[in-house]
Amino acid sequence: MDRLKNAGFTDAMINRFFRPFMSGIFFNPALTTSSRLFNFVMRMLATGQNCLPSKGIGEVAAQLERGLPSGSVRLHAGVVGAVGELGGGGGGDDEGVGGSSSSRQISLQGGGVVTAKRAVVVAVEGPAAKTLLGEPLNVSPSARGAAVGTTCLYFAIDGPAPLPCPILYLNGDGPGLVNNCCFPSTVSSSYAPAGMSLASVSIVGVPDMTDEELEAAVRGELETWFGGSATGGAGASGAQPVSEWRHLRTYRIPFAQPNQITPTDLYRPVSLGKGLYVCGDHRSPATYDGAMLSGRLAAEAVIAAL
Repeated sequence: MDRLKNAGFTDAMINRFFRPFMSGIFFNPALTTSSRLFNFVMRMLATGQNCLPSKGIGEVAAQLERGLPSGSVRLHAGVVGAVGELGGGGGGDDEGVGGSSSSRQISLQGGGVVTAKRAVVVAVEGPAAKTLLGEPLNVSPSARGAAVGTTCLYFAIDGPAPLPCPILYLNGDGPGLVNNCCFPSTVSSSYAPAGMSLASVSIVGVPDMTDEELEAAVRGELETWFGGSATGGAGASGAQPVSEWRHLRTYRIPFAQPNQITPTDLYRPVSLGKGLYVCGDHRSPATYDGAMLSGRLAAEAVIAAL
């Protein structure tokens, strides 16, 4: 917020664009997020390309997995207990990483065990990383502060979206639950069956309401955006009225990303010493780019140690 005001943006520009737009990215309507992170995100949006994977965001992880040897990824196998530090090796900070005598038994839910012969990379959300790593993480703590969350609702529309433009609709008026809304099927047809459209609605935080109350409130707000009837409001002529949209699912995500209030260290080290590594959006800018960069840096650190 300080950066925007110092740059000379009016209250109207901040409240009608920057606040709802950045709230949809950082889940922080007060805009107390680091201005360095704001600069980075705006630069990427301005100079890069915005995309939507036709098979969903999960395809990014699936694509990475397909490049690995068969059987090297085990799913639905949560780790129990603390990872601690690798045994064996000498007294140096990372001396045990390359030695064949260094190993660590990682216990899994259900009784399974994985032997980590060289190194352990903990790539989970911040609180889980703290639980798994324990004392070693105190050498370089992750992002502090309470996590920020979001709630997402999805609706099926018979026919076209109210407006055919592949854009993000922001709540520039202020009051109300809905922060932004979009129609992914206007970007990629794979997001809805033929002859139908998908509506995606985002809320900042997790409202203390039942699913039924939340759906009704959101639907009422969207009617003022796109019209409650086929010919009313801002919706395209012949579009299905919001009142007839079919609710698909509501996702409540209290921990959507770590808090990024200032002061913030956007590039925390990935190596904790003695064969332990940590990566994730709690070590880096809390963006897709930051999380993937953190993972790559951890992998490169392990390779260098080996």
